[in-house]
Amino acid sequence: MWFTCWIKKQKHMKKIILFFISMCFICAKADNLAPAGIDGKCATFRVMQFNILQGWDSYNASETEGYEWLKRRGPVVKMFNEINPDIVCVQEARKLQCSYLKEQLPQYDQLLYPKDGIETNGGQRDLIMYKSAKFELLQWDKFWFSETPETSSYSWDAGTPKLTIRAQFRCKDNQRKTFWIYCTHFFPTGDSCRQKCSNMMLADMKANIPADDPIFLCGDLNLNYGDVRLDTLLTYMGDAATSAPKSDGPLVCTYNGFNPNYTKTLDHIYGRNVYFKNYHVVNSPDYGITYISDHYPLYSDVQIPLKWEDEAAYTENNELKLENKWFRAEKEPYGNIILSSTGAYKRGFAVTNDTIYISNRTGNSSNTYCYLDKYDSKTGIYIGKVSLSTAIIGKTYPCNDVIFDDAGHLLVYNYVMNMASIPLKLYQINPSTGAATLRATIQTTNGTSRVEHVTVTGDVETGNFNIYVPIASKTHILKFDFENGSQTKESLIELSGFYPTTVTKTGTSPRLYMLGDNYAVLNSSTTLPTVYNLATGAMTDNFGNIQNDINKLIAEENGDLTNGFSCFELKGQKYIVYPLTNYKADTGYQFVLASIDKDLSFKSMKHLWNIPQVGFGTTNNSNSEALITCLPNVSKDTINIYIYVPGNGLACYTLSNDKPTAIKTLINSNNQDVIFDGEYIKCNSTADRISVYDTTGKVVATQKNVQRINVKSFPKGLYVIYTQTSKNTSTQKIWIR
Repeated sequence: MWFTCWIKKQKHMKKIILFFISMCFICAKADNLAPAGIDGKCATFRVMQFNILQGWDSYNASETEGYEWLKRRGPVVKMFNEINPDIVCVQEARKLQCSYLKEQLPQYDQLLYPKDGIETNGGQRDLIMYKSAKFELLQWDKFWFSETPETSSYSWDAGTPKLTIRAQFRCKDNQRKTFWIYCTHFFPTGDSCRQKCSNMMLADMKANIPADDPIFLCGDLNLNYGDVRLDTLLTYMGDAATSAPKSDGPLVCTYNGFNPNYTKTLDHIYGRNVYFKNYHVVNSPDYGITYISDHYPLYSDVQIPLKWEDEAAYTENNELKLENKWFRAEKEPYGNIILSSTGAYKRGFAVTNDTIYISNRTGNSSNTYCYLDKYDSKTGIYIGKVSLSTAIIGKTYPCNDVIFDDAGHLLVYNYVMNMASIPLKLYQINPSTGAATLRATIQTTNGTSRVEHVTVTGDVETGNFNIYVPIASKTHILKFDFENGSQTKESLIELSGFYPTTVTKTGTSPRLYMLGDNYAVLNSSTTLPTVYNLATGAMTDNFGNIQNDINKLIAEENGDLTNGFSCFELKGQKYIVYPLTNYKADTGYQFVLASIDKDLSFKSMKHLWNIPQVGFGTTNNSNSEALITCLPNVSKDTINIYIYVPGNGLACYTLSNDKPTAIKTLINSNNQDVIFDGEYIKCNSTADRISVYDTTGKVVATQKNVQRINVKSFPKGLYVIYTQTSKNTSTQKIWIR
């Protein structure tokens, strides 16, 4: 229907032919837009572009007779009230026009700046009008199209300054609904300067806005639809006129020049990571005057793809409860993250309860740009990147992974095809500045060694640490000991076997997960999680020992394996998380959450849930990465489970247990257990003193020479329990529900 309506507006068959050619050309460029069918959880609003044409409150010879501002301003307000846009980019508005619009349209706040840079002058301004009830302005900046973009100026073959405002907004109904908008005005004349405008605009987007954030560009670009100088932008963005399912079409005139014969299409609405529902040019004379400006307003109803939750029902299992906190995936209907190159350059992640760091590089060469992407652990929102010091480049495949040592120091290192000839270099990273400090340079004398991942125990800052290096496609692990910052020893740990038993060596991307000083789990592209004694290399447990319903889940594994694993404890019960399936499964990547006994015997494993039930996606992650980090939430008796599959997605789940808190703590050599059973704090022998503190440090209860203390009547919350005997003291936290 929209296509038929568009044809009726055309006067010449030549334009119809041009439209077909252009549609084929542009549709190939619009694949960065979210697909149709985004559900109701998206932010939906109306975006408008409008060059209002400068005007005066009194006679001015530059105004076209009959279309002076005094005659146009009433119809302009009428148009605003009828079309009812939520956010509008306006060009050429003089100070008096902005004041009039503010007075007549109080529902809009204004963000504006003069193109001459002098705010006291009355000249033209770029203006963003936005409904204050719907949006919150988070930040903004400006630049001029010039070789000196920070000041009002112009360069090249231009003849007057032109300005761009970049702003970030948040929808007030949901803190996750944020987007960027550019209000811009390209030069009206000059050949090279308008290409420079496109180049600068694209460079600014890539430098200042995360690749997966929604972006709108609205402006008088002074370039007709199909002009090759727009191609720079259209390789990165989509055009509302060609991608919206209901559209007036890209050849409908947007610049009329107060002349019915004009056909120029100079005004545009572009977007990235957004869905355009429609596109319309407001060219009706229904507002009491034939033309309300020499440009027609144009608008689009848009959606931001923001389905952020795994909505599967995870049925409570006894007193265990699993909830999704947030979910980001490239697959439909989410489309709320972009993990380019199938994750080839984004292989590792390191997590705190505040920030998720994902290692990144722009290529594999020795001079590539390296950085860390940062996401908010609580919400999953992208919060920026940290550019890493160039000190870490100059090695093969720099910034291949990001990890922590035992002291919480952030580390990166390079991927080495053969550590016998090329060193692996371990750097400590300042997470605020990206500054890098070299902590270790290691090479081996034990033959050809391909190294993709390492594990670091100890504290690199003190210089006392160990580096464990599982060698890809081999049968051993290398261990490097450091004391006071210097390497003191290299050891080779020969592994006694693998599981499945048909495997004779590790696969690619082997990772090691420490279970204590002498034990670790190894997982790789060809092996399932297997426990080894690192003192001897003996295999002490593997998935072949599983005796219950986990067996059928292992049988579901099809094709290449993946290398993640994590173990944690919640209220005295231990759990593990490991990858179940890969991209070949119908759902794509999934993980298993299972309970396990305190000795971490795989034989005792009991399946709880597969997460995510919807799967993470089916993009082939050729590096066999499917990673897990589990962290206790210090304010509650819960565990946050973070999962990451390069090229597919990133998510967080929370596991909680509603059983009464029971804390068992061995106090030095005495078997003195401190237990909370929901009513009493108990010791297994008489304590000299038991004291209870609230989170402010206030003593809320204390008793001497007792074995228990009643806390049943205490308000819900977090408390610190201090117990003292003649030989020992203990401090523990409990959560009273």
